[in-house]
Amino acid sequence: MSDNTLLPNTLISLSQIQHKVQHKLGACLIQIQQYERLLKSMLAISKVHGNPETVETNQAARVSDLHSKSLGQLINEHLLKEVVVNAPDDSDNDRVDTDAEERVLATGQPYFRVRLQISMTPEKLENTSQALEEMRSTRNDLVHHFLDKFSLKSEEECALALTYLGTCQATFEANFAQLSEWGKSMLNTRTLAASSMQSQAINDFFDGICPDGTIDWHSSTIVQVLRESEAACGLNGWTLLNTAIAWIGEYHAEQIPSKYHCKTWRQVLRRSGEFQTRTKTSVAGAQGETWFQFNINSQPQAPPVTAPPKH
Repeated sequence: MSDNTLLPNTLISLSQIQHKVQHKLGACLIQIQQYERLLKSMLAISKVHGNPETVETNQAARVSDLHSKSLGQLINEHLLKEVVVNAPDDSDNDRVDTDAEERVLATGQPYFRVRLQISMTPEKLENTSQALEEMRSTRNDLVHHFLDKFSLKSEEECALALTYLGTCQATFEANFAQLSEWGKSMLNTRTLAASSMQSQAINDFFDGICPDGTIDWHSSTIVQVLRESEAACGLNGWTLLNTAIAWIGEYHAEQIPSKYHCKTWRQVLRRSGEFQTRTKTSVAGAQGETWFQFNINSQPQAPPVTAPPKH
C-alpha cells in the first residue's frame, strides 16, 4: 500500500502542487543559466584583438574575464556598452587606430581589432535596456527572494507561485529569443568578414601588394622572409642566395618572386632596395654566386625635428 493513502487528500493535493512549483522553478533557473551562457559566448566573439602571436591569448583572457561576471555586469558593462549601442562610437575608432599603429611600430607585426555591434534607434535602445533590466531584476528576485514571497504552505500560495513563475518564464523566453537573434546575426557577420579576409586581394594586401599593383617592399612578406633566411642561414653577415631560396622553399613556399612581379630572386633583391648584394666567383669562368645582406640604411627615417620659430 502506498504511503500516500495514509495522508489526507488535502495533503496529497498540496504535495502535488508543490511539486509542480518546484518543477516550474527549476525550469526557470535553467532558462536563465542558458541565457547567461549564450550571452558570455556572444560577448566573447564581439571583440577580438591582437597580433598573430597574441590574439589567442587575448581571446582566452576575455573569455576568463566574462566567466567571472554576474548577469548584471554582463548586461551593463558589456552588452549595453560594447554591443547593443545607439550608434558606433567613432571617437573610439580613432583611439583604436592609434593603439594599433603604436603596437605595429613596437612589434613589427600586424595588429588588428574587430568589434561587432548592433546599432539601434534611441527609442528602441531605451526599450531594450528596460527589458534587460526587468529580466535582471526578475532573475534576482527568483534566486534570492522566491520563498520570501511564497511560503508554499497552501494550495492558494502554490497557485500564486505558479502564476508568478509563468510570468518569469515568459520574460526569460522573450529575452533568450532576442539574444539568439543577435547571436546569429553576429555569427553571420563574422563569417562574412572571415570570408572577405580570405580573398586574394586581402591576402595580397597583407603581403605588401597594394590594390593598384604597386608593392610596399619594406613591409612586404617576401622581404621579411628574406630577412628571416639571413638569421637562419647567414655567414659572417652575408647570406648565400641559393641557400636562402632553399630555406624559404621549405618554410615559406608560398613566397615566390612571381607573386611580386619579379622573374627571379635577384630581381626581388634589386627592386626592393632593401638589400646589398655581392657576386663571388669561386672558379674562373663559372657563374658567380649571389650573396646578400639587409641594408640598414633602407629603413624609413623619422622626419627631422623642426625647431620652433623665433619670435
